[in-house]
Parts: sequence; structure tokens; C-alpha cells
Amino acid sequence: MPEQYDLNEIATLRFEYINASGAVDPATIVLTITLPDGTTIVKNKADLTNPAVGTFTYNQQLTQRGVWRYQSVSTTPNVTQEEVLVVGADLGIGLCDNWILPSAVFGCAPCSSIEVAHRAELKAARAAPATSALLF
Repeated sequence: MPEQYDLNEIATLRFEYINASGAVDPATIVLTITLPDGTTIVKNKADLTNPAVGTFTYNQQLTQRGVWRYQSVSTTPNVTQEEVLVVGADLGIGLCDNWILPSAVFGCAPCSSIEVAHRAELKAARAAPATSALLF
């Protein structure tokens, strides 16, 4: 399942490379990031961070809502890795509606008003039987 992010959040794209001997730094890496509107960003090995042998990362601010695709192509070893992530949109999976963002779910912040608390309580009450049926 693709990772989900809030708009303007920074995602750390991570790639790992191994060969028969273990972790290895590739000779070259080309990272292509495709934004939801079709715009592409291309980065090379020199643009990436190398925190450990065989591991490269790139921090990308997510400035558009929708599906982001990113692909890393390396030589020596010759490896292609592709991933997707979703920004500011409901995946249609689970019990959350579009008004619930990942930061709200994972941050567990207190409710901002009685109305919001009531709406959350009703949603939880409606979801409980379905969740119980799935889990048990």
C-alpha cells in the first residue's frame, strides 16, 4: 500500500542497493520523480544523501495533491526501483473519510471543538462493528 502524506510535508525517499557481497554503493544513480501534474524532477547520485554503504536518500517537499511516482535507476549494480506515494487524498482504504489527514490520525491531537469530538465519537461508534467483524 502506498504511503500517504499531507500536502507540503517532506518525504524521505530511500533506496538500498546490494549485490552478492552485500551492501554496495552503485556507480551511478538517476532518480526521477513524477509529480501528479506530470512534471518530472531528475536527480543524480551527487544530489542524494548516502548515510550508509548501499543506502541513499532524498528529501522531497510534496507540493501537489495526488499520486507521486519515483524511480531510481542505478548501474553497478544494475537496479531499477519504483515506488508511489499519495499526497492529501483518501486512499479509499479503511474507515477514514477525506477530512481525516494522516497528521490527525498519527498526531492524536485533542479535538478542537465539541462538534469535532461528537463527530469523531459517532464515526467510531459506526466503525466499531465493522472493525470487530474484520478482526475477529
